Amino acid sequence: MASLLDIEYDILSLPALKKEIDKEDFQTPYLKTKEDKILFAKYVGGFLADIIQRKEPMVSAIKELDKAQKQLENHNVTQIEKLVNNWLKKAFFLHLKDGYKISKNILLKHLKDKLKPTNERDEKRIEYAVEKALKKNRLIMHKRVFRAKKHDKIKELQERHPNLNVISAFAYGMIEDRANIKNVDIEYWDKILTLLESKKT
Repeated sequence: MASLLDIEYDILSLPALKKEIDKEDFQTPYLKTKEDKILFAKYVGGFLADIIQRKEPMVSAIKELDKAQKQLENHNVTQIEKLVNNWLKKAFFLHLKDGYKISKNILLKHLKDKLKPTNERDEKRIEYAVEKALKKNRLIMHKRVFRAKKHDKIKELQERHPNLNVISAFAYGMIEDRANIKNVDIEYWDKILTLLESKKT
């Protein structure tokens, strides 16, 4: 994360900024009159000078600003990671059911439509968070699917219920943290599947 404390200028360069702003054709919504520019030079110039020279209490104030910004970014990353995780669960369900291709580009489009970034910086932040969350969570889910497909006990469960897509269902249960390859879980699933195959009374 960039900080105002990363600014590296020589204090002697500040008059060049004032000279540029003092030009008659230099105007912004908040710098229109000579008085505006005098106040700007006094307060903003002083602010920049304090940062460049690392003067207190300005440095401590900027550090607090950095801390608040980092907390906000961490919150945003956590929020995006949850959205990625929820999307991946739905995508893996469709993958197990219909062979749906899990695409990073589709995920990015989905999140940008949902979060509506207003500038390039926000877009890059979303892309970075998606890359990080996708790398972590997709790998975990792939491993769970692989374990379900290769485990002998799940294969035996599939053989006992040949008319049902047991392996994919159990794999999805593992993705949703509703199933584990433990005897107690497998026995529970066996009973549920048996009930699903039985006639309604």
